[in-house]
Order: sequence, then structure tokens, then C-alpha cells
Amino acid sequence: MSVCRLIHLLETGQFQPCLEEAMALLAAGSEKTPDAARIYAAVCRCRLEMTDSQAAADAGMQALSLAEAGQDIDLLGAVLADLGAARLRLKQYAPALEALDRYLTLLPRLGAASCKEGAVRQQMAHVLQRLGFDRRAADEFTLARRWFDRFGDEKSAWACVRSLIAQHLGKGELREALRLLEEGELHMPGAARPFQSDQLLDWARFLTAAGRPDTAAERAFAALELAEGLEQQGMAQWVLCQTALAQEKPVEALAFALAARVSAIEGQLYSLEFDASEVIFRLLRRHGEELLSEVAAHFEQQGVDIYDYLSELAVRRSVT
Repeated sequence: MSVCRLIHLLETGQFQPCLEEAMALLAAGSEKTPDAARIYAAVCRCRLEMTDSQAAADAGMQALSLAEAGQDIDLLGAVLADLGAARLRLKQYAPALEALDRYLTLLPRLGAASCKEGAVRQQMAHVLQRLGFDRRAADEFTLARRWFDRFGDEKSAWACVRSLIAQHLGKGELREALRLLEEGELHMPGAARPFQSDQLLDWARFLTAAGRPDTAAERAFAALELAEGLEQQGMAQWVLCQTALAQEKPVEALAFALAARVSAIEGQLYSLEFDASEVIFRLLRRHGEELLSEVAAHFEQQGVDIYDYLSELAVRRSVT
């Protein structure tokens, strides 16, 4: 086993074997060798790809300390990029911003690690959004999009456009959102179902904000039919819940909120689960057990017992 072997496994996407070999190297005492920084960096990258964000952050901090001590600037840049991504996923926004900002400061001195610039700017934009710096976030999304466009990464560039659309909609800037939506129609990366589903959902969100929830619901239903995976399915159900709320249809709103919550739980989509649960509680507090019974009867016709998907607290709130 060697560091070169770890790099090969990383580059070919073999993250589990790479992690196992890296951990074996560390167990054999390699943490005291000059290669230790790269081994910990490999662990950080593998953990990040395997969505173990806390373990990625822990390994990243080890790699960071060792890379700083060894004055390996390019490795330091790569570690800062991965550490920032891990902190973002952990919602540790201030440390995430610090790591990503350090990467950009080092950027003029980086070699191979400069290939992470687009992803770093995209992640920084998300961090800035969550810290309330919307204008700076928009600037970073725009810079990230340009970087992705320059290197032919249409999917990532389009993701930046979608983030900008969501930001404009959140601030009620419908004209700007519409411009980007129309632009997105021209630059959607291919005709694959997931891209079509996302585009339809963005239109549905825009139409809901523009006061046209009936048309928005049509787009959201079409998006649900094209959805692939639990995240797209859950988001389509969530948007349908929003269109139903806008049309003052509490039965449909509760049904779609429940469906979105189930998709979120199965897909470990914690933010969506929280949002859907809040709407469920709000509807139950307003309309009580009668609404719950009506929705339960509707699902029972389809062979589904919604009480299997409701917490005891939710049911108790519906009758108090």
C-alpha cells in the first residue's frame, strides 16, 4: 500500500477501498511519516464522498495541521476545499467560510488544487446565503457558474443558476427569477428526466410566487412524474403542498406534506422533513382531528395508514 495507490483509488472513485487502505496505513504507523498529511487528506475526501461529514471534518483538521507544518501549499488548498465542504454540510457556517476563504486566498499559488475553484465558490455562496449575505452569495454563484461554463461542466453551472433563481424568489424578485428561468430553458444540460423535473419545479415555484398556484400545480405534477430519486420526489411533493396552501385546499396540502415528510425520512433529507413537519403541525392545529380523519380516509382507499407515518406528538397536537 502507498500514497500513490490512494490517489489512484480516489481518482477512480473507489472510495471505500481507498478509505480502508488509508486507515490501514495509519494503523501501521504511517501517521508519523511525511505522507501522513496526504493519507488524512484521502480519508477526508473519502468520508466526504460517503456523506460522513463529521468524520470528514475530523480527518480534514488532521490533514490541515500536517499540511501547514509541511508547508505543502497545494495539498493545503485541496484540504481547505474539502474541509469547507464538510463544515457546510454540518451547518458550521463560520468555520466553513474561514476554510473556503483561505482556499481562495491561496488560489494564485495553487497548482492542481486550483481545479476546485468552481466548487469552492459554489459552496461559499451557500455559506454566505445561510449567514445572510445574499449579495455576496449571488456574486459567488455567478463566479462559480462562469468557472463551470469555462470548463464545460454544464450540470454544475446549471445548479448555480437554479440557486440564483431560488434566491431571487426568496426575496420576491420575480423579474430577475423569470429572466434566469428563461435562460435556463436554453442552457439546461440535456433532456434527461431529472433536469426536466428540476426545471418544472423551478417554474412551479415561480408561478406560485406570481400568484398562479393552479398553473404551478400543473408544473409540479409534471415534475413529480419525471422525478428520479427520493430528493426530487420529496421536493415535488413539497411544492405541491405549497400550491395547495396557496389555493386554500387544506386536505390536499396535508396529504402532500405527509408524502413529502415520508420521502424526506426515507431519503434522510432533514431540512425537508423539518419543513414538512412544521406545515403538518400548523394544519392540524388550525383544522384539528376532522382534517386528519378526512386525509386518513383518502389514504386508506389506497391501502396506506397515515398513522404509521405520523409521530405521536403530531396526532396529539391535532386534538389539543
